[in-house]
Amino acid sequence: MSTRRQNFVRFLSPGTFFDESTEKPIETWDVKTAVKMARDITERYGAKPYGFVFAEVIVSDPVDDGEGGKLEVKPKTVRTSGTHFIDGVLIRFEEVPAKDSILASNMRGNGYPLVCETTNGYRHTGVFEADDCIVTKTGVVVVSGKDSELVQYRAAKLKEWNR
Repeated sequence: MSTRRQNFVRFLSPGTFFDESTEKPIETWDVKTAVKMARDITERYGAKPYGFVFAEVIVSDPVDDGEGGKLEVKPKTVRTSGTHFIDGVLIRFEEVPAKDSILASNMRGNGYPLVCETTNGYRHTGVFEADDCIVTKTGVVVVSGKDSELVQYRAAKLKEWNR
């Protein structure tokens, strides 16, 4: 039996009820390579990726079952990145348009002061957390959830909401 660590990139696209996803192996957690790979991904109904997540996974070759067959070994994820939103727009709670009162209510009720909206095919709005970032279509990180101004904003908003 042989185990090894392997990197994957999981592309996330808007789905009917849940995200559609496609996972592909990648040599390293390289944002520019992943953005290029995203261009070739199309999910059901023509959905294109709004973002991606890197994962480091321990994988194994099948093992002998002792009866002439093989057993598949389930991969184990040991590390993941935050979501890399492709060409997203960061939206603070105060910036949510009045017509999106349900979004504002959900943000406050669930304790998410920041969201990211993408329009890479279909419109998608997702929670923007500390490990997330926004990348351009050329793979340049332009906003990080760990930027000090966003960390302070998130903490102040959660304190205001008594979380």
